[in-house]
Amino acid sequence: MLVHGFPDTPHSWYGVAEQLVDAGYQVLMPWLRGYTADSAKRDAAYDLISCAEDLAAWLVDQGIDSVSLNPDTVVETWLYLGEKYKN
Repeated sequence: MLVHGFPDTPHSWYGVAEQLVDAGYQVLMPWLRGYTADSAKRDAAYDLISCAEDLAAWLVDQGIDSVSLNPDTVVETWLYLGEKYKN
């Protein structure tokens, strides 16, 4: 999972994604909350935990139970979510 940060978008990962796909990986490049017109809402939370929960919910919805994360991802957030969503 290649997660963009502010002010980037998933487009910034295209070169890396191509290399990972060529190496046999499935690549996920989601848009974070607020980066698309239909996800930008005045009353929405845009903090790190809320965005990470969006990503976790998306993975659950897609039936994906494990991912490798890029180093730009904040480890503490994923540890929090790991505790929250563990079986």
